[in-house]
Amino acid sequence: IGDVQGFCQLTQANTWTDRIFAHSVNNHYELLLTDRLEINQQISLLCGGNQAVFNTTCQKSDSLRPPTAFDQDGLISAADAASFQLSSIYNRFVYLFGSGQPYIASPQSLSFDRGHLTPVADYTFPNVLRQTNKYLNVVPQFYSINRSNWKIVENWVRDQKQVLNVCTGALGVLELGNTQIYLAPGKNPVPRWTYKIVHRANTNQKYVILTSNNGWETQMPNPASVCRVIACPSSLKPTGTGFTFCCDPIDFINRNVPNLRGSC
Repeated sequence: IGDVQGFCQLTQANTWTDRIFAHSVNNHYELLLTDRLEINQQISLLCGGNQAVFNTTCQKSDSLRPPTAFDQDGLISAADAASFQLSSIYNRFVYLFGSGQPYIASPQSLSFDRGHLTPVADYTFPNVLRQTNKYLNVVPQFYSINRSNWKIVENWVRDQKQVLNVCTGALGVLELGNTQIYLAPGKNPVPRWTYKIVHRANTNQKYVILTSNNGWETQMPNPASVCRVIACPSSLKPTGTGFTFCCDPIDFINRNVPNLRGSC
């Protein structure tokens, strides 16, 4: 059929913002009037007139994203960072539950992702994208939940296309068989829950979305210890993996994160 040429697609989360994208034509900037980039085409994010604050180039992989690498920032050791590796997680479960443990089948089996608190998909340019790939910004999140309902929640937040104040965090420590799960001895706890507090600046409306981080549970858990469940917005449809609830915002903040009053 001939050579097939790829392209890079700017996400709707970027094209619906007030960000000004431009590309260079004859040594001057012209506004980018499309959301598709040709391979090797470079675009810039302009700030304060013609000042390019970030640049990125469409790669042959049809991606604007940089390679995934996580910075330790001097906060954790290489050994602690390695506790996120699949083989390390498998060995940890064997240590905790014995060689016949029913949770993770092999050292190659998917288990926990480095779950971003601030999502990498919220950004376009490599300089900013890389700032999300830090161990300070991740928690162990069960892989199918991270890639399913939690992703649905992240996309829902992005789709609001409004000025939002979003606080994301984790609560509790996951227990399996009455054993608390740490991916390293006394370190790197696996959270029981992850949450987002979403505050709409223009209406002062708040939402709290809470997702279970137990990838092995088959029945809906009771979140009453941390959440007074209310109806979710009709536009939020977390129908994938990972039991997800919406909580009364005032009750949730007062009970779990009172330090975030006035911030989220």
